[in-house]
Amino acid sequence: EQAAKGDRSSLHLIIFHEFDAFCRHRGAVNQLLSEVDGVNRLDNVLVIGVTDRKDLLEGTLLRPGRFEVHIEIGLPDKEGRLEILRIHTKGMADTNGLADDVDLGVVAEHTSNYSPAELQGLVRLAQSHAFSRHDGSPNPTEMHVTNMGDLLKALDEAKPARGSS
Repeated sequence: EQAAKGDRSSLHLIIFHEFDAFCRHRGAVNQLLSEVDGVNRLDNVLVIGVTDRKDLLEGTLLRPGRFEVHIEIGLPDKEGRLEILRIHTKGMADTNGLADDVDLGVVAEHTSNYSPAELQGLVRLAQSHAFSRHDGSPNPTEMHVTNMGDLLKALDEAKPARGSS
C-alpha cells in the first residue's frame, strides 16, 4: 500500500544521519544496496547519507548509481565558531546565566578543529562545571552562572574528534 502511494507521489526524501554507523555492518550494507539497486526503479526517491567519516564507508556504496555525489561541508572558521557559540550561549546570556568575564572570541580562537556539535557539547560541559561549582551555594543569584573559568576547564577536557590544531 505504501509503495503504491509512493509511486503516485512526486518525490520522497530519505536521510540517513550518521550513515557510517549504519553502514559498518555488512548485512545492513547489503540490504540497503538491494533496496537502492532493486528491481523497481526509485525515480521519485532521493536518498542522502550524512557522515563525518566517509573513510569508514564501503566502496560499494560510493559507486556511480548509488551514493555518487559527495558534498563536503568543512569545519567552521573562527567567525562561524563564534556565531555557533553565541547561539548556544544566548539562552544563558538572556537569563543572566553567563558571567561578564566570558569572552566567546577567546573560546572561538581555541576551537579550530571543533565541529558545531562539539562546540555545543563544550558549552554544555561548561554549564555542567558551573552547576557543580555552585552546588549548595548560599547565594541563589550566583547559582548556575557559567564563567570563563568553566569554559576554559571545558576546553581543557573536551577535545575535538579531528584532533587539536
